[in-house]
Amino acid sequence: MIVVSQKESPYQIMNLNRNWLFHKDSKDVGIKQSWFSNKSTIVERAFPIEIPHTWNVHEPNTNYEGVCWYFLPFFIETFSQDDEAHLYFEAVFHVADVWLNGKYLGRNSAGYIPFEFNVTSALSSREQNLLAVRVDNSREDDRIPARLHEVGSYGWFGYGGIIRPIELRITGKTRIAELKLRSKIEEIRSCLDGNVNLFAEVVIKNYANHKSNSSLLFELINSDGKTVWGEREDVYTNSKSSKSVSLEGQISSAHLWFVDRPYLYTCRISLFSDENILIHQINERFGFREALIDQGCIFLNGEPLRLAGISRHADSAEYGHAEPGEYSLRDYTDILELGCKLVRTGHYLESRAILDFCDENGIFMIPEVPVWQLTANQMAEEVILSEIKDQLYRMVQYAGNRACVLAWSIGNEIESDTVYGRKYVEQFTEFIREVDPSRKVCFASNRLNGAVWRDAVGDFIMMNAYFGTWHGPKGNLQLNLDAITHTWPNKTVIISEWGYADEWELVEGPKIINSNDYYLVSSSGSHDDQRAQLIRDQMRIFKMNQHVAGVIFWTYQDYRVPNWNDPLSKERFFYPMGIVTEQRKRKSSWHALKEEYQLVTIAFGRTKRNQKGTTLGVEIRANSLTHIPAHKLLGYVLTYEYVRGNGNCDKGVLDLPVIDAGQVYYTDLDLPASVREVQCKVIRPGGYSVGQSQLNL
Repeated sequence: MIVVSQKESPYQIMNLNRNWLFHKDSKDVGIKQSWFSNKSTIVERAFPIEIPHTWNVHEPNTNYEGVCWYFLPFFIETFSQDDEAHLYFEAVFHVADVWLNGKYLGRNSAGYIPFEFNVTSALSSREQNLLAVRVDNSREDDRIPARLHEVGSYGWFGYGGIIRPIELRITGKTRIAELKLRSKIEEIRSCLDGNVNLFAEVVIKNYANHKSNSSLLFELINSDGKTVWGEREDVYTNSKSSKSVSLEGQISSAHLWFVDRPYLYTCRISLFSDENILIHQINERFGFREALIDQGCIFLNGEPLRLAGISRHADSAEYGHAEPGEYSLRDYTDILELGCKLVRTGHYLESRAILDFCDENGIFMIPEVPVWQLTANQMAEEVILSEIKDQLYRMVQYAGNRACVLAWSIGNEIESDTVYGRKYVEQFTEFIREVDPSRKVCFASNRLNGAVWRDAVGDFIMMNAYFGTWHGPKGNLQLNLDAITHTWPNKTVIISEWGYADEWELVEGPKIINSNDYYLVSSSGSHDDQRAQLIRDQMRIFKMNQHVAGVIFWTYQDYRVPNWNDPLSKERFFYPMGIVTEQRKRKSSWHALKEEYQLVTIAFGRTKRNQKGTTLGVEIRANSLTHIPAHKLLGYVLTYEYVRGNGNCDKGVLDLPVIDAGQVYYTDLDLPASVREVQCKVIRPGGYSVGQSQLNL
């Protein structure tokens, strides 16, 4: 049971993730039998769980598709009539209907996007409250992601449940409803420093039956806790109405957000009553940066970057979609160790924990709505287009303040070379530009392996490239990249998917296969050997094409999909496309990708040895912009470990200067005379290796 005490200020956020009860509703009788009612006895038969939760990782419900219910009995000791209460869900998959104390609050059908309900009139401070959530993960034609045909569906498993955290947010009757932050760098002194204009739009909503006199305090706080800019403004709001407040500030010598120095400020917006009591507060971290996708590069604060990346589904054998934050962040830590600074989410908006991690670690992200392989006919359906528009708008509203968001994706592998496909791309590209003019818009196309000129085009090109497997012979990769750059010479390309699926030829692909033109397993090899070879072969081609600004490998881990070949099977099927297994065991292809994603090369020069010691020359060469990845190195160190003649080990660290892309830096290491083995690594800020070499003396 959750018990909360009231503070002097009404503002508080209550975690509602514990003490839930769960009950399956395979016959879908819960609404008819009023399971949501405080008087229902179904709660007594439910079993305890905690949030986040999915039923599809627990027997006997691993393959269950349908309706289940969640119940939370809780008390709140004091809840004043002068307070406002909102119930916040970070994500429920797929469709959620919500009741509080028998009152229906509403429905949400966007399974990966946060939503909230006003529960002020339904919440009780005198009696036990009962929160009831009906969740349905059935696949339907008019849901997004959509069912594509009777047996199969979208290309990942739709884990049903309350898959991300829940909060009860208590404020005064006047509260902050929206916050939009944008910035413009007026002068870039370096990629880390500039003069910036900050624009904030705050929407204040008054739920009371009378006018509200409140004051809004905006503070921009640096990482040392110092307020570098602030403004206070009185806000007068009529009853049951909203008011938008626009603020603008100039920050001189602001710290800029860069991939290796991802500096974040805190924007603190505090709302006070006319008695100067805090009634609502939002703390939003924000990074100043200017990101352009142009000329075959991502220009960040004026510096050209070519980035290596990977995609990852929010999925594991243990948790499904309902990953605890610390679990998903272990994956992202490993993704940094691979050398990735660019990620494409698994066709849907990622969790707040992952967005925070990318902000904090300088990882660019391209969020996407789950519009996966829609047909032309589906893109002509108004009910589907309406759902997509709603999800796009809410995605941008939720993640639009994030420094890590590079661009928005409006879909994956749709029939974009059709009349309705091209219309879809044009319509929603323009829609997103209106909602967020500061970022580019695109979609991931699988129609660029043939007549490329027929395809629709966004602000830049995202190409899913499965050559040597599904999309045709190995040699067609270079031919199609050439065709793309010839057709759209001013468009930058990001390879949004490339990789290898075990037994890919059994799924789809060419009917007649010349074994020399495709990645096929020999009697003495393995599927992962082919994956590793594909990585080495295709990275050489991507690096040479100067229109390619980044590559995003598909995918980090093996992930669960519906068992299309045997829908009635109780076995869970994990699609083998990852460089780690669903249990996170590294494959040999992990090491192949790590090697290709190295940012520097280390070579050893002349060695001078005498009785006093050994001097070893070391050459550190940062990748040039003819390579991927490549960018300026800031705040890196050289670590070295060596073994003496007696077998004892020692180590040292050397701070490196700023090294531009393509630049070579030379240094000497002073080592003992008896040294017989040396290993050097270049380490980026955060502690991740981006290049290493070993020498035996």
